[in-house]
Amino acid sequence: MHFLRPELLLLLWLPPLWAAAALALRRRRARRLAALGPKAAASASAGGRFAAQLALCTAGLLLAVVALARPWWGEREETVETASRSVLVLLDVSRSMLATDVRPSRLGRAKADLADLAAGLRGDRAALVAFRAGTATLCPFTADTGFFLEAVEGASVDSAPRGETDLGGALAEGRRMLKDFAAGHRAIVLVSDGEDLTGRAVEEAKACGADGIPVFCVGVGGTRGADVPADDAGTPLQHRGEKVVTKLESETLVAIASASGGVYLPLASTSGGATLGTIYRDHVRRVVREETRASAETRRIERYGLFLAPALVLLILAVCLSRGRPRVLHRAVAALLFLLALPVSAQTPSGSLRSPAPPAGEPDEAPMFDEVAEEPLDRATDR
Repeated sequence: MHFLRPELLLLLWLPPLWAAAALALRRRRARRLAALGPKAAASASAGGRFAAQLALCTAGLLLAVVALARPWWGEREETVETASRSVLVLLDVSRSMLATDVRPSRLGRAKADLADLAAGLRGDRAALVAFRAGTATLCPFTADTGFFLEAVEGASVDSAPRGETDLGGALAEGRRMLKDFAAGHRAIVLVSDGEDLTGRAVEEAKACGADGIPVFCVGVGGTRGADVPADDAGTPLQHRGEKVVTKLESETLVAIASASGGVYLPLASTSGGATLGTIYRDHVRRVVREETRASAETRRIERYGLFLAPALVLLILAVCLSRGRPRVLHRAVAALLFLLALPVSAQTPSGSLRSPAPPAGEPDEAPMFDEVAEEPLDRATDR
């Protein structure tokens, strides 16, 4: 027998210690009753029910601790299907992406929608690269959506090298990162306002298309133009005394998508429009074929249920041994514990188990072990 959480076995000394304390308190109570007279002494000596409850609870708690340590023995082979679609997200973090023609800003809207895209990955691998004059890999290829979302949350204008926005350089980096993945199962999602200050994006898009990597261009921003913030206070960026105005350059993005075999998809500025999640599900997943691999994995067979089930049964029996008027409540608690045991036995336990604590009865009429508890546990020039 092996244990996934062997450190929890250190708790095995607690039930016997609790039982010894309960027994000592029971004997002290018996001595006090004996001093009241023969009738009280006879009542104190009738401890068969108490002994049975104490034994059942102690055994139940011991089994529960073993179950919490998650014992296992034996192994079995399971066939696991995995998808091999790989999607690289190129996120424009140039200063023009701070324009507020899309609320809260172009970059803010893109980051919010990337969370929606992550929800639609369904096991697909995704990576995140931020770019301005150069690129910076914020998240390598992973199927861990939590890690991907952390990288998205941390993206800012300081995430990539400053300078003129270079869409071509970002596409070249994306093509390099995807070159080792199987053709037909890879794509680039370019999230940008389309401003390309180097003029080599279409050339790189053609190279992506030749390698079988479609580029899905997601345009963020409005066509009327907006001021580019120079700082966090929103002061307009100026060049030679004039405000720098930015607008969505959809023509550039359309040309990139067309040259690579992808699709241009404007990201709506209203909450009811298209989101990156719907764009991914309705376009990228349909164009990029999914290769499913079946592999055999050897997994351990956990046996905690063999200890958890009898532990609950013993605790239920201890509750049912209570006498007096609280018996109806005890049986209700026992039924509730049984119902809770059904879903718990079907999954890995994630929390600690608590033994049921029956309500205290009247001391003279229903002496039991629960009487020993005297108190209830209670973060500007370039664009």
